Amino acid sequence: MKATIAVLALAPMLSFGALCDDTYNLQSATQTLLTGTNPKNLAKTAKVLKGDFSDMTFIHDQLAYSLLYGFEGACAKSSKPVRFFEREGRTAALSRKTVNYQVAMYDSNTILQGSHFDYWFGFYKPSDSLQIALGRNKGGTDFKGWYGYVAFEDSVRNPESGLWTNKGIQLRMAGPADSAVLDSILMVRTGFRNLVFDQNRRGHFTLQYIRISLENKPGIAIRHRAYAAGPGAGDDPDHARYGWLVNGKRSGTENVPAFSGTRRYFREAINTR
Repeated sequence: MKATIAVLALAPMLSFGALCDDTYNLQSATQTLLTGTNPKNLAKTAKVLKGDFSDMTFIHDQLAYSLLYGFEGACAKSSKPVRFFEREGRTAALSRKTVNYQVAMYDSNTILQGSHFDYWFGFYKPSDSLQIALGRNKGGTDFKGWYGYVAFEDSVRNPESGLWTNKGIQLRMAGPADSAVLDSILMVRTGFRNLVFDQNRRGHFTLQYIRISLENKPGIAIRHRAYAAGPGAGDDPDHARYGWLVNGKRSGTENVPAFSGTRRYFREAINTR
């Protein structure tokens, strides 16, 4: 009887160890686009992306992208290489980059963006600041992450002069939950979902949600091609800009309401006009 109990107690430990200390590679990536002038009724298209994201849509030339496609796991927090495809705003293509993070896997009931996960990886930079997280649902085999982007073109007409003033706003964030959670932050909390347009105000939205799936097995083929900056490695002090749980950093002067809680969801707003 005691031996049976010991075996049962050991099984979860073996499972944890087999998952945390391993190499994870991209298994799939999908893109969903929503576009239109009515924020409550946007046209939707979706597709599966290639392993190098070369067929991904850049919805605005001001938006930077940083998409995780591989990493070395750890059972306890330690420095590990994390691999990204990145694009700074206005550059033509994605480039590969490897950045060292403090990485650790957890199996607690920690709530991340309102969701519970069976296991999850945290990526820290510095070691006490969670920047990225990937979660695995109970019964699943893969760790998922989501990226959300919004490009909003806002035009307001002066009734007296008849002149139009145009302004572009871009938002982005990422997290382990799903597109519904990101949408509730990017569109609902910002007030975009309930905007009403008339003869004196027009608007156009482009929303983009990208889901990545990683497992501890060989990944999907990544086509070798000449990337904008070529393969790279090293620490990027600005890389934390692409995190998802930081203390509300943004650029530009657009007024985006602060989110409640001891830690704010990451968001970035850029005025382009």
